[in-house]
Amino acid sequence: MRHWHALAALGVASLTGGSAAQESPSEFALEGVPYIGNDWQAHLDGPQDLMFASAMASVTKFLGTAPPDAYRFFMGVCGVAQQQLWHPTEWRTAFDDVWRLSDDPTESVRRTFEAAGYEYRLLGNQAVRDARGLPADYPEYVIPDVLKQQVCESLRSGVPVIAFGLKSGAAVIAGYEENGDVLLGWAMLENEGASERGLENYFRLRQWTDETQGVALIGQRVEPPSTDESCQRALLWALQNGRRARIGEYLSGLSALAAWADALVREPFPDPADLATLRRQHVSHFMTSLNVAEGRAFAYAMTDPVEQAHPEVAEDVGVTIQCHRLMHDLVWRLWQTKEPGTEEEQLRRFADPAVRQELRRIVLLERDADAHAFAHIDHMLRTLGVDPKEIPEPSADERDIVARADAREQASGGDRSALEHQEVNLWVGGVPRIAWHQGKDCTFIGALEAAMAPTFRPCEYSDLMGYSGLAFRTRWFRNPEGVATPYGTLRWHPVSPHGEGPDEVAAISRATGWDLRRVDFAEDDHLARMKAITDFVLSINEALPVVIGYNTDLAVAYGYHIHSMSLFLRDYQRPDADDIRVGSEDAKLGPVAVFLGGIGEAPTPADALLDGLAMAVSQGRQARGDGFVYGPDALRAWAGDLAGYDGYSPEEQSLLYQTNWWTLMHLADARRAAVAFLEANTELLPEAARSALAPALECYSQEAELLDGFVTANAQFLPWWGGTAGEQDWDEATRQAQSSLLLKTAELEEPALEAVGEALRRAGRAAQ
Repeated sequence: MRHWHALAALGVASLTGGSAAQESPSEFALEGVPYIGNDWQAHLDGPQDLMFASAMASVTKFLGTAPPDAYRFFMGVCGVAQQQLWHPTEWRTAFDDVWRLSDDPTESVRRTFEAAGYEYRLLGNQAVRDARGLPADYPEYVIPDVLKQQVCESLRSGVPVIAFGLKSGAAVIAGYEENGDVLLGWAMLENEGASERGLENYFRLRQWTDETQGVALIGQRVEPPSTDESCQRALLWALQNGRRARIGEYLSGLSALAAWADALVREPFPDPADLATLRRQHVSHFMTSLNVAEGRAFAYAMTDPVEQAHPEVAEDVGVTIQCHRLMHDLVWRLWQTKEPGTEEEQLRRFADPAVRQELRRIVLLERDADAHAFAHIDHMLRTLGVDPKEIPEPSADERDIVARADAREQASGGDRSALEHQEVNLWVGGVPRIAWHQGKDCTFIGALEAAMAPTFRPCEYSDLMGYSGLAFRTRWFRNPEGVATPYGTLRWHPVSPHGEGPDEVAAISRATGWDLRRVDFAEDDHLARMKAITDFVLSINEALPVVIGYNTDLAVAYGYHIHSMSLFLRDYQRPDADDIRVGSEDAKLGPVAVFLGGIGEAPTPADALLDGLAMAVSQGRQARGDGFVYGPDALRAWAGDLAGYDGYSPEEQSLLYQTNWWTLMHLADARRAAVAFLEANTELLPEAARSALAPALECYSQEAELLDGFVTANAQFLPWWGGTAGEQDWDEATRQAQSSLLLKTAELEEPALEAVGEALRRAGRAAQ
């Protein structure tokens, strides 16, 4: 076997040179033409699914003229990085089809070779065009024998050839066998299984003249535009196409994204039993998503060089990249129908109207992010002096989208400078660890304080406890009759001290100005979980961590790995762990999440204090309901339950043991927070209200001292503090001592609530 590298090494004339053609080799291969195709993990530094850009990167690398980030650069200049096309009436797109990016089918190829700095010649295959009734996309057409001749000549001159429509959108031809009847090179073939290999281990591409629609023959090297100029041209073209309603038979840009969203919910949708139609539509949905994901993920290759040359557009570049990154990550939420389950199960899920509504929501989020990016590309180009006549004006719909995005940005509260991005990981920096036995034992409030910490409006633990009323609340769950409640039929439940209820969340929203949004998703409600995870991706992109339930406690989720859709957590149970990752399908995740939905106007600190005090009185006097007893009555009922310990079944004794210590630990923590809250804020009140509140502070201080002393002395019963004692160590004397403690606390609660009520009256307020 001979390996040929250039025509000079052959000493023969071209195939058009009469008898010299007989001297041409029957097989020939250029050595070392870089790979293109699906198997990027083994051959490439990242996915390359858009084959013309990949082919251009391969050829220019071989010729020694490739720009930095060649694949990503060529994706941008050829237009596929920001392309979006969707047929207005049919379920199809133009994935990896550079011939549909302009009214002139050759414009994408022309722009790409100009940016690469090469002359070129496009030749179409007359036979394939006639057989398939294809449009006349090429400037000239030749019969297959002439096409074969031209390809072989180019190869023997030492230059690879790019073929279109052969196995994929484009292929790189690096050699031939059998006098050109078989081509050698790279194409997207891994999905077809093991492929034949020929000279230099290239794929064998047989019967190529029956498939190839045309070729690009690469000519002389010419001086390319500067990288900055090429990128500016690409960005302008992207903006022009993105704001066009239509290119040829396809809707374009924002119109295409809107049409794709509408197609997902257009009725009648295929019957769930029509798997063939569902499969075609699902593939179109997937491939369109793939174009968005890969295109936007690598579109930064157009904006980064512009920023390097023109620092004055750094802000526009930054926002554009953020928008594109979000679009990439949202695509992984569009693929939630791909797994788990068999293909039939996936297709039936895709046919579910509720699922399609959620997919539509995500596609519209993609559209909105693209529109927001366009606004900043527009401003970037105008700043750089591009002729305004070349920049299309945004539509009214686009203006509305951008106005909403800008308003959202203003009200977000998230500090995007805290975002840290690494490959497919995104997280919010500066989120503190959370742990028990640090004076912050309420996991909801501790997680919420941690979530707010890196934002523009943080809030201290004691204030959140006070504003929510949790610092003053006493609640005990008891259900001796075993009736049905929202928490089951057991005699006790550890939920008593939990703070993530709707009333508490609403109270914190009012006091802080944060628009807190509580979301519930049951373990068996897959769609609700998927919606919450999509919202989580949106929240992290705004630099807003999320409070989320995990393994019976509340944690703070501060980032994600998008490919596996794993959440990065700060967790009470693993306070020292650096990298806690939890899959979105983990059954221990949930069933509640609280999102920081943005900031608005907050009440004055004095009004916020009064609202918290009103919550204290309201909850302290609240009537029994859903199994809960409140205020002093709760303390007395709790003490009575401890006194009846010997009469319970072993299972009930174990439940009471767990519930008791969990609730007592939280009650001690709450009263410590009450004292800190009042000491820090009482001075905000008028003198009359302040003096009336003084007895309450004294009572809560005594409660805190009694409760804290008891739990500290009995820390061995608190596994959350590292205690190692067990139920067998919980003797009658300890239970009696706690019963006395609870009754003493109840005696202090009564005057405390009276004093708080009097302070409210003097301040002109009433309990809620």
